[in-house]
Amino acid sequence: GWVPEISVQQMCEEMVAADLVAAKRHALLAAHGVGIPVSLED
Repeated sequence: GWVPEISVQQMCEEMVAADLVAAKRHALLAAHGVGIPVSLED
């Protein structure tokens, strides 16, 4: 009886949006000389 709350399309949009936020954060830090390790398993 399980029913998904969001569609696969919506889930993918949320995941891509979250990845974009993280990429922008990393780019900003890198632009200011802050090197941080990038984990593929955050």
